Amino acid sequence: MKNIISYFYNLEPNNIHQYEKKLKFSVDNNNYVFLPCYHTEKEIKDLQSLSTTLLSKGVYCHQFILNVNSTIITMVNNVPYVLLLVYINDNRLISFDDLIWFTNIDNLPVVESLKRDNWFSLWTEKIDYFEYQVSQFGKKFPLLRESFSYFVGMAETSISFLKNINTNYNPTLSL
Repeated sequence: MKNIISYFYNLEPNNIHQYEKKLKFSVDNNNYVFLPCYHTEKEIKDLQSLSTTLLSKGVYCHQFILNVNSTIITMVNNVPYVLLLVYINDNRLISFDDLIWFTNIDNLPVVESLKRDNWFSLWTEKIDYFEYQVSQFGKKFPLLRESFSYFVGMAETSISFLKNINTNYNPTLSL
């Protein structure tokens, strides 16, 4: 991987540490992370634009580094990777003051492709998935099967509350 980083980014990394599929390394007192990318190209471009905007407003977040082909995504063995310049210490704890400061930033762009706010569908799908899993493993774990109805009742109550308060909810037919 050192050769790939050297070839595609003209960087000579030292102290490369790999865990899972991520590589962490440093060059000239700058820390980098080279990791697989599981987003679409549009989402990556939107993330790059958002991170640049945040940096211009004083919010230090990781920045995407372009490769020698002036693209964000680098293909390695048919797996897309991105390189990030790390501005934040991994070990630093986020405080309540950080959250308050971040919420007071004005004129942040709303990026539709990055929104993850369809809680109704998420919760409904997860409950269906859990019900399926319990039906499969319920015979082996009877205590789980007996107590699961309480969990499902709580979740379905939450879903109905969400349905009642959500003005953007589009009803769908479910079986």
